[in-house]
Amino acid sequence: MSELARAFGVTPVGWERVREPSLAPAFTAIGAWLVMAWNRFGLQGLSAPRAGTRFVLIGFYSWIGLGLLVWLAGRVADRRRQEPMPLFRPTQLTGLAHRPILVMAVLLQLTGILAPAAGIGTAAAVLVFGLWMPAMLVSAVNWAYDLPVVQAIALTAVPYLLWLATAGSFLFVQVGHLL
Repeated sequence: MSELARAFGVTPVGWERVREPSLAPAFTAIGAWLVMAWNRFGLQGLSAPRAGTRFVLIGFYSWIGLGLLVWLAGRVADRRRQEPMPLFRPTQLTGLAHRPILVMAVLLQLTGILAPAAGIGTAAAVLVFGLWMPAMLVSAVNWAYDLPVVQAIALTAVPYLLWLATAGSFLFVQVGHLL
């Protein structure tokens, strides 16, 4: 079970590789929103890119906002540090926590082409937004701030719920018909 949990990024051990700033979180977050934009607009997005660009930019800004909210919550919760955590760290962690959205986007693309079946997208969305992504965020915050799991849940709850109410609702409005 721990190997599976590590593969899904829900254990603190899996976050050990996140030490230095890199572009992987940006590629993950933006890639997830790009694939979702392709799911939504398809070839039409190439001929009229304004809506697709807006879609991806909303995803980009929501990722940065989620990272900022986690950083602010961490600053409030972790006053014992002499030096605050650099802002890039929570942004990295929240960017990498977009992996479930990327997996769901690819799954929606493949099921829409290969095996159109009702309910697969809905089940994936419930698992991704209700379990996998929040578990990754809690695990990342648990590792980064060295907090107990209960405090990590409390620290990520408000930022994630705000993200879910804004970016998540936008995503649902745009691609809900695919679910």
